[in-house]
Amino acid sequence: MIRIPAATGLVALALTTAAQADLTISTAPTRHVTCTAGVCKAGAANAVLNVDQLTGLLAAGDVTVKPKRLTGLVVAAPITWANASSLTFEVLPYYKPLTIAAPIVVEGTGGLSITAWDLLYRPGGRIDFWDTSSQLAVEAGISFGKYTLVNDLAALAAAVASNPSGHYALARDYDAGGDGTYSGSVVSTTFDGSFQGLGHTVSNLSLGGSGDVGLFANASGNAGLSDVRLQNVNILAGVKSHVGALVGSFRGRIYGASSSGSVTAGDNCICGGLAGSGHFVWGGGQPATIARSSSSAAVTVNRHGVVGGLAGSAGAVTLSHATGNIVFGPHSITGGLLAFPEDQVLQSWASGNQTPRHPGFAHSSGGLLGLSRSDTRVAYSYSMGSVMSGGDKTRIGGFIAELSGGPIEQSYSVSPVLAPDEASRHHRGSRVGAFLGYTHDETIVSDYWDIDTSGMTKACGNRCDGIVGLHDAQLKAHLPDGFDTTYWAQSPSINNGYPYLIDNPPE
Repeated sequence: MIRIPAATGLVALALTTAAQADLTISTAPTRHVTCTAGVCKAGAANAVLNVDQLTGLLAAGDVTVKPKRLTGLVVAAPITWANASSLTFEVLPYYKPLTIAAPIVVEGTGGLSITAWDLLYRPGGRIDFWDTSSQLAVEAGISFGKYTLVNDLAALAAAVASNPSGHYALARDYDAGGDGTYSGSVVSTTFDGSFQGLGHTVSNLSLGGSGDVGLFANASGNAGLSDVRLQNVNILAGVKSHVGALVGSFRGRIYGASSSGSVTAGDNCICGGLAGSGHFVWGGGQPATIARSSSSAAVTVNRHGVVGGLAGSAGAVTLSHATGNIVFGPHSITGGLLAFPEDQVLQSWASGNQTPRHPGFAHSSGGLLGLSRSDTRVAYSYSMGSVMSGGDKTRIGGFIAELSGGPIEQSYSVSPVLAPDEASRHHRGSRVGAFLGYTHDETIVSDYWDIDTSGMTKACGNRCDGIVGLHDAQLKAHLPDGFDTTYWAQSPSINNGYPYLIDNPPE
């Protein structure tokens, strides 16, 4: 069983730091916390548990840490213990997260148990186990169960092959450089369970082959892949492949994952920097989802590609971004974030540039999305990377290449809309716009484009209403009309002065 908040809950859930209302484990003196019989319980908001006091208690036995009702818990200082004691974090009731901003290191055979609405890793935060026989239980975010710990990718692949529905967690960082180049996905068995990276990094992973290609080949609708960083991947896939650093093809959930490096594929691929093809569940059910994830990987494909900086396609994407550049061949559909969303895209952004190998051929490119379905909702999102017009029947939009009518709310584009020459914007059947390339119908609510950075005074390649053009100085002067400060903020020192998402800030 994999539990995940509804999409609206993911959007509403704010990123948590060491906020004043949370119980924080730090080097500061203990305040408003009483520890009795192995249970440390906060008696007020704004509580602190001294990390040395906690590790001293762990040296003597098991410890349970409970924040005050309706507050979260933040690990802000490293926690290390080397005996058989177990540490339990119990963040109840739900709707509050456990935020790990410093290492938790289980050096002995001790265990760790986590219950929370969400599990958030900050830079420097991770959970290390020195002994894979240690016990780990997690009920938070998309993780639910008792986990088998693995030290390396070979152990992960063998464990999934033995039990595809199991729960597995990476016990420490892993450098795959010594593994050589895998001739296909590391985990080739269809995965039906849950995988927790525990905030760890898998570096220097090299893959080749065709079909479904990634760390995981494919993941079912029950699967959850979370909290792993894939650093400096090198993927080279053949024709007709579904390709992504984390997973080639998936119907499940991706959460808190990231990738960097390069992804390259041949003709007719569905591919992205993090994931390849995310399938939508027709007739109800949970769509393939990506949340709180990112990619800076460069993606290069040949002709007839469906290509996104984050993923080729997905059902729903929230609180995610992509910064990698895309190079593509003729007759491809590309989006800075996604080529093809099917349900919703919320609180997300893209800044990678998209460049056709042969600008004279038809393609569809959008700064954020390629093609958006009639029932896809896009809200609180923006695009910054450049797109380039091409040959006949090309669809180019600074924000979306082609929109079938779904609503777009509180979004903007500063994407440059480039052309090899002015005539290429007017090829036969082509539609080029600063915000939308082509729209069949649209519902526009508080949407904007930058006249100066786009180089265009026309919002859409065909007729559209309601999208407002602003000069660069106007867009940087204050939040545009209709932008909700629950989601948006602005500062001259952040995002080059453009509006940014509070819960998904720029890197």
